[in-house]
Amino acid sequence: MTHVQKNHLGRLRATLRKTYRQRYLFVMLLPCVAVTFIFSYLPVKGLYMAFVDYIPGIPLEASKWAGLKYFKMFFNSSDFFMVLKNTLALNFLQLFFGPVCAISLAVILSEIRMPRYKKFVQTASYLPYFISWVIAASIIKALLSVDKGVVNSALLGLGLIDKNVPFLTKSAYFWPIVTVAQLWKSFGWDSILYLAVIASISREMYEAAQIDGCSRLQKVWYIILPCLLPTMVILMVMNSGWILNGFDPYYLLSNPATREAAEVIDTYVFRYGLQKMNYSYATAVGLMKSAVGLSMVITVNQIGRRLSDFELL
Repeated sequence: MTHVQKNHLGRLRATLRKTYRQRYLFVMLLPCVAVTFIFSYLPVKGLYMAFVDYIPGIPLEASKWAGLKYFKMFFNSSDFFMVLKNTLALNFLQLFFGPVCAISLAVILSEIRMPRYKKFVQTASYLPYFISWVIAASIIKALLSVDKGVVNSALLGLGLIDKNVPFLTKSAYFWPIVTVAQLWKSFGWDSILYLAVIASISREMYEAAQIDGCSRLQKVWYIILPCLLPTMVILMVMNSGWILNGFDPYYLLSNPATREAAEVIDTYVFRYGLQKMNYSYATAVGLMKSAVGLSMVITVNQIGRRLSDFELL
């Protein structure tokens, strides 16, 4: 046996010994691996449905080959640009305003010197994250109701409007309503990580800024925000990959009157796949979402590199 072979054999034995010592950790990992395999890898087989004329009741392998027929059908449909525009616009709004609101809350909380008030604000901002979208949508609809909605009553009382505004049936209001609703549910939870980063900043930096005569606002601008920028870029790149999966707010807050502004890829797939039972077409459109998600990840990564000279990919 050569010297190189002995080295490889020694490394293999060391790896096996280390694996054996950590055998309980690998056993604990097995359920996660099983769940990932069942729900993330096995369904990949169903993507074949986008390339065949699938008919329920007939085995998928026996379906007639259709090639790119359903992709071309989606590209040539009148809904293509509407669905793509709504999907990209609504998600870019969330990607932009989400970090802005979360960082603002984290900075404000870090400056609060009253522990009880700080804990109250933190708890109040975190709670919406744990409310299901069904309950959240019901609350929002009640607030924006035309008949007895708090928002319309307040605007009428202040004299800002002459009659009730149908917020939920006007396409022009849908993007702001959904964006604010998503921020309300998520920005408190998202601020936790930024608070952790702020807490890890060295006190020496604040002391040096204090000696230089910096105000509290200057400390935020020149110390806190630069320290938060790499974390913000990482979170934006990571979130841009899965944020397209937001089905609940668009489906629950939309109606036929707002379809022009509310229809996104997920709701479009739901309508054609489950309601109209056009499975092959819905699968092809859903597969397009992966391409849109990849393009968003690359775009956000490039923006992050320009902003902070930092990139994740």
